[in-house]
Amino acid sequence: STDFRVVHQALFQRAFPEVLAHVDDSFQVFRSVVYLTPLSLLVSKEHSGVILDKLTAFCGMASSSSTRSAGQALSIHLALRCTRFLRSDESDGIADEVRRFLGSLFQMMGQVQMEAGKSVRNLSYMVIVSCISMWRRFFLHPSVDPRWVLFPFAASDPSRPLEWLTSLFADQ
Repeated sequence: STDFRVVHQALFQRAFPEVLAHVDDSFQVFRSVVYLTPLSLLVSKEHSGVILDKLTAFCGMASSSSTRSAGQALSIHLALRCTRFLRSDESDGIADEVRRFLGSLFQMMGQVQMEAGKSVRNLSYMVIVSCISMWRRFFLHPSVDPRWVLFPFAASDPSRPLEWLTSLFADQ
């Protein structure tokens, strides 16, 4: 592959833990790290939890509305990278990790939106509308199978994205 992220995978693997440790609370730095890092590192068992925790923090109520919207946009970007990877010929080795990460990513986004909707004070029209627009773009993308994100792995787990979408429709 000519993708520099894949060509230099070994370098990314060595540097990634240290880079993540120094991201702190800078969304712009974190976004750059996510854009530049190979997908296999982002979804790996060693790093996926940290990536999801950072995204949860940036998409959560403690962040400004603009950061929350940007966090949702980054999450959708990452989700589309996952779906394109799953549809590619290269997806054999880590397909299960990518699917698990993709499901967890949407569980996180749905949960964050549900928490924001618990109080009128926390609602942000900008965040909700941009989120709806981004989710629409995601679901209409040709590489997306909605089942990957709407239905959790265990039948007993609630689908947070489906719960948020349902509550959104019910509130209209």
